[in-house]
Amino acid sequence: MNFKTAKEINNDLVDILRALQEIKMRTEMGNEVKKRFMETVMYKLEKLEESKIVL
Repeated sequence: MNFKTAKEINNDLVDILRALQEIKMRTEMGNEVKKRFMETVMYKLEKLEESKIVL
């Protein structure tokens, strides 16, 4: 993965995380699904940062 691609992926993940934070869930199940999606996105961001391609 080159720097440009890594940066675009990073930006996409940040945008997804921001959008998820703004979504209001009506049920506990919705909140649980939202929480799991956020955890997955944050995990992917951490892995990308650990690769040191995106600084």
